[in-house]
Amino acid sequence: MKLTAVPLLLSRMRADSGSWSELAYKPWPDYEDRRDWEYWDVNWQARRACLLGLQLDRRPDDRDLILYLLDQEICSQEASVSGCGSSLHPAILFAAEFDDPSIAWRIRSAKYANQDTACSIDVQALYCCGVERTLAMLAASDRPESNDFPPAPIQAHVDEWWMRQRSNYPSRWEDEPDKIGTCEEIGDIEAAADYLRQELAETLPTVDAGGAEERDLLVSARRQWGWLGRPDEAAKLQAGIDAFLPEEPWDRASALRDALEVYVAAGQFQEAASKVDPLWAALRQVDSWREVGLGRLSAGAVADLALATPDEAMAVHAFSVLEEMMAGGLKEPPVLREKLATLAERFGRQS
Repeated sequence: MKLTAVPLLLSRMRADSGSWSELAYKPWPDYEDRRDWEYWDVNWQARRACLLGLQLDRRPDDRDLILYLLDQEICSQEASVSGCGSSLHPAILFAAEFDDPSIAWRIRSAKYANQDTACSIDVQALYCCGVERTLAMLAASDRPESNDFPPAPIQAHVDEWWMRQRSNYPSRWEDEPDKIGTCEEIGDIEAAADYLRQELAETLPTVDAGGAEERDLLVSARRQWGWLGRPDEAAKLQAGIDAFLPEEPWDRASALRDALEVYVAAGQFQEAASKVDPLWAALRQVDSWREVGLGRLSAGAVADLALATPDEAMAVHAFSVLEEMMAGGLKEPPVLREKLATLAERFGRQS
C-alpha cells in the first residue's frame, strides 16, 4: 500500500465496519513454507497500515476499531508461536489511551501470546491505566487470570512507559522515528527507498570519511537495502564497505561472508568470487570455525556462489573450497546438505 493511501484506508474502515474483515487475522495456507515470519498472516500489512493511519489521526469514536485491531493482533501473535511484530505495540498504546483499566485483560493476553511477546511487552503496559486503579480492578475481579498478573511497578515507571510509547508513535509523520521501516512494513517500497536515499545523503557528509562511524552507517544502509529487496543498491554500498576490512580473523571472516552474500544476491559474481579465498583464509585462523555458525554460514555463502554463477571455472573453484571445508572437519548443517549434493552431482564428485 502506498503511504498516501493510508488515510483512505482508515476512512473506509471508519465508514463501514463490514470491511473490517480485511483486517482480520488470517493465516497463509502455506505458512510453513514462508520465511518472512511477520507475514504468516495474510492481513498483517493491512492492519499495520490502518494502525499507522490511527497513529496520525485518532478519534474518540475509533474505540471499537482499535479494540478490533488489538484483538486481531493477539490472535496473530498466538498463532505465530514466536515473534512480536510491529503492530502489537501501537495497538496496545491506542487502546490504553481510552483510560479504561479493563484493557489490562487484553494486554495480558497480548503479553502472553507467545514467548517473544512475553519479553517484548513491558509489565508497565499491564498497569498503563494507573497502578492503583488496575490493582483495585484485579482485587474486585473473580477472573482466574487476575492471579497471573506480575507484581505492579511503581507509577513513575508507568509514566515513563507512556512517554516512550508516545515518542515511538508520534501523531505527526514528520516526527516518525523510522520512516524507512514503516514504509516497508505497509508495502510502500518506493517511499522507503526514497527516505533511505535521503537519510544517506543527509548523514554521510556529517561523519568522518574512512572512520568507524562511516562504516557503521554504510553497513546499516546495506542491510536496509537488503530488506527492501534491492540487492543492486546494497552492492553499491558494499563496494565502499570493502575498504573497511577488519584485521581480527573472526571479524574479517564475518565481513567477507557478508560481502560474498551481497554480491551473489546482486548477480555480481566476479566481485563475489574475489571474496572466497580471503574468506577461507580468515576462517582457518578462527580455532572454532568447524563448530560455530560463522563456519556454517560461510560455507553456505560459498555454496550459493557455486550454484548461482554461470561461470563454470568460478563454480568449480568455489566447490573445491567447499570440499576443503568439509575435509577440514566442518560440521555439515542440514541446510547445506542439499546444496552440497546438488554440486557434487553437477561436478561428478562424492557428496
